[in-house]
Amino acid sequence: PADAVKWAVANRQNLQKAVPILLALFLFNSSLYLVSNGQQAVVQRFGRMTADNVGPGLHLTWPWPIGSVTLVHQDRIRRCEVGFRTTPADSSAVPLEPAAYEWNIQHREGRFQKLPDEALVLTGDENLLECNLVVQYIIEDAAAWLFGVTEPESLVRGIAETAARVVFGQH
Repeated sequence: PADAVKWAVANRQNLQKAVPILLALFLFNSSLYLVSNGQQAVVQRFGRMTADNVGPGLHLTWPWPIGSVTLVHQDRIRRCEVGFRTTPADSSAVPLEPAAYEWNIQHREGRFQKLPDEALVLTGDENLLECNLVVQYIIEDAAAWLFGVTEPESLVRGIAETAARVVFGQH
């Protein structure tokens, strides 16, 4: 540290010239963002949304402490499991099965975790049925996904569970 201080004192003229340049580069770098194909950007200034659904391209916004950008992959197919959960591959010492959404697996151990509260459905003739669903969806509106709902995954799961109960209750 003493050598660094001596070097800084000896080169303070050069450091005084370099600091504003480095600061300007930092501010420019933090205000430039790239939106790829299949993505949407939501731009915020002081935490308030100023632009949503910004399309692909190179864009400029306010630097970091003032502005922020959140990118959402719009074309990614997301999945939500109802009645079960697929546990991560590294969480158990049991020999691993394939993921639980493959139809030819019996799901007795490994990566499959039952959730009976979600899975049990009452049919129209008053029989109990165990139903496991996988809902696949795509985000259309990034701003609504990020800020319109507190827990969007829970909302999708609740809607899917309700729809399954209605369909099975009518038959």
